[in-house]
Amino acid sequence: AFLLFRGITEAGEASSKFTSMTGLTEKKTFYTTEIREDFTISDRAKIEELYFEVNGQSYYTYKGLDEAVRRFMNNKEFKLMFGKPSSDAQIGSTGITGLVPQIEANGVTYQWNAGGNGFTIDDFHSLARLADFNGGSQEYHFLMDSYLRSVVDDALFAKYQNGAIVWASVGGSSDVAVKYGFDSIKVDGVTFHLKKYLPFNAEAVYGVAPTSEYYKNSGILIPMKDGRDAQTGDKLPSLRIVYNEVEPGKEIKVWETGALAKVPTSDKMELNVHHMAYCGIQVFAANQYISVKP
Repeated sequence: AFLLFRGITEAGEASSKFTSMTGLTEKKTFYTTEIREDFTISDRAKIEELYFEVNGQSYYTYKGLDEAVRRFMNNKEFKLMFGKPSSDAQIGSTGITGLVPQIEANGVTYQWNAGGNGFTIDDFHSLARLADFNGGSQEYHFLMDSYLRSVVDDALFAKYQNGAIVWASVGGSSDVAVKYGFDSIKVDGVTFHLKKYLPFNAEAVYGVAPTSEYYKNSGILIPMKDGRDAQTGDKLPSLRIVYNEVEPGKEIKVWETGALAKVPTSDKMELNVHHMAYCGIQVFAANQYISVKP
C-alpha cells in the first residue's frame, strides 16, 4: 500500500489556511584527493634522450618520464572512476568516492539476465523506462565492459539486420564521436551512446583473467543533461571533475628539483620531475544514473 500526497485539492468553500508541506533539502559534500607522481633520473642516464615527432613538431624526452606522465594520468582516471575513501591510523581518512561507487550506492541498478538470451532490445526498453521514471535524460553515455559490449552488439545486429547503430553527435560532432569510440542507438525516445570501456576488464588493465571478475558483463549509464542550482539558478552538469588549484590558475603542478633542474635545488647530480593535483568528481542527481549488473 502507498500513501500519495498531492497537496490540498479539495479545500472546500470558505476554507482557511492549511498546514504547509515542506520539501526536504539535501546537502551534498564533495571532496578532492591528492594524486602525485615523481620521476628521478641521474646524470649519466639523462644523456639518453628519446626523439619524438608529433604533427610536424620535434621534441626530446626520456622514456621513464614519458611513462611517469602516463601513470599520473592513468592513476587520476582510475581514482576518479573507481576510487573509494581509505582510512589510515596515522593520516586519517583520505581519498574520494569515484564515479562507479557513487552510482552503485546512490543510483538505480538494472539487473539483466546474463545466463539467458543475452542483452536484448527489451533491456533497452527497460533502461529507457528507468530513465523516464527517475527524471533522467533523453541522452545517455552507456559505458560497458568488453563482454557486455559483445552481447549488446549481437542483440542489435540480430534485431536490426539492416543496421541500427549510427555514428552520433557525441560531444558536438560525428568526428568527435568517431574519435572517442562512440556509436549510438535510439530507443523509446532515449538515445544511448555506446562505448566499450576497457578499464572495467581486468584482462586489459592487469593482464590476468580472474575466475571471478567484479565488473564483467557490467556497465554504467551517465545522463547527458544540465540541472539548475536551487539557490543561484546556475546550470549544473550531471557530471564534472573539480580541482583545488595547486597554485593560482593551475590544476596540475609540475616542478623540478635536483642539481640538473633548470633552477638547481641541491648538489646531487640528478633530475627529479614531480606531478601533483588535487581533484575530485561531482555527481548531481545520482538517481538519474543507472548501474547495469548481470
